Amino acid sequence: MADLAQLRLIWSRAGRPGQQKFRDAAKRAGLNLTVKESADFVRGQAVAQVYAPGPKSGGNVTSPEMHERWQCDLMDYKSRTPDKNEGNRLALICVDIFSRLAYAEPLRTKEPQEVADAFKRIQRTARGAVRIRGKVQVIPREVSTDSGSEFKGVFSEMLEAEGISQRFKESINSLAVVDAAIRTIKTTIAKTMVGESDDSWVKALGPAIQAHNENSHPALMGSAPQDVKRTPALQYQLEKQAGLDMRTNAVINEQDRIAKLRELQGFRILAPKTTWSRAGAPRWSEKVYQFSHIYGSDVKATDGTSAPIRDVQPVPLGSEDVSVPRELKAGRPIRDAGSREALRPFATALAGFLGGGKMSLQGAGIKLRQIPNFAETMTSQKITGIGSLLRFIRLFPEFVIEGKAPRGTVRMA
Repeated sequence: MADLAQLRLIWSRAGRPGQQKFRDAAKRAGLNLTVKESADFVRGQAVAQVYAPGPKSGGNVTSPEMHERWQCDLMDYKSRTPDKNEGNRLALICVDIFSRLAYAEPLRTKEPQEVADAFKRIQRTARGAVRIRGKVQVIPREVSTDSGSEFKGVFSEMLEAEGISQRFKESINSLAVVDAAIRTIKTTIAKTMVGESDDSWVKALGPAIQAHNENSHPALMGSAPQDVKRTPALQYQLEKQAGLDMRTNAVINEQDRIAKLRELQGFRILAPKTTWSRAGAPRWSEKVYQFSHIYGSDVKATDGTSAPIRDVQPVPLGSEDVSVPRELKAGRPIRDAGSREALRPFATALAGFLGGGKMSLQGAGIKLRQIPNFAETMTSQKITGIGSLLRFIRLFPEFVIEGKAPRGTVRMA
């Protein structure tokens, strides 16, 4: 095998590609590398590491018991005539992953307060007389949504106040259950509107939800969602299957990665998707962390940093840290200086809240929004919408963000 300097030169001239294109480039230069040799070389290059693809979604969408995990999303009918639908343009759809029971509430707007109120109505419907094998449950314990503004702010605060964990969509399949339900419900609504010659989708919404809940579902061993809540034997069988699915997921998503972590002893952390949605933006942390141990579903570094196992990339411990030019990072290099100056008082306040400890991102957001003029200043600096709190925090290098929402935290550097 050629010396390292020669390989780096070939790789650099070829545009720092992946292992297959690098192997082809080496062959053109008169070097015959094996697949393993080319893969090992590319894997050890810091630039290749920070631009590596994000983790792939794998395994089954599962839940250990009824009303443990919900997925929620909006069903969009904004192109329909509101006057024929009682002024409504959308519907909030929530699906219990375990039973596939679906719930719906029509909406006039997607304002977070209206969405939160609709969610509470769905909660009351689901809570009703729910009693599963003798125990009354908090409904639900976890909610998965996309990162739209309708599911942040007031909505997130409502969940936090009720002790409900919120997860944001992390991959294309993250909301697969509710997405599939929405497709089915919309088709049923369309058929009803045609069959009854009626222009109102709102009138067809209730019957469509009822049909969804009374029809058999392949994920429920041929039973219907409605059967699950009144059949303890079926609940037991589904809990058993969920356990097998969760075990399969652990094997797919964690075991190989843990083995690599223990072998290579180093890792990079996946950057928030809002920072690498554009071409040319690095996906992984500039810093290489030294692996310490596994704690639950998290990886711990020797410096105390932690991240979910699914969000780390095992790399050789000797891999170099990189310094990504400011022009390639998320944000607006020219305007950021002005935003930093305008928002400095609020950064000082956040530092005071943190002291020497750390705080959840949700908690930091709640405290900052309570400060007079914070929201107005953010708007004036055009730091609004999805990921605005993260963009604010990243303006100031004295803060460090660890993990991802809803478990993400912020601390002083």
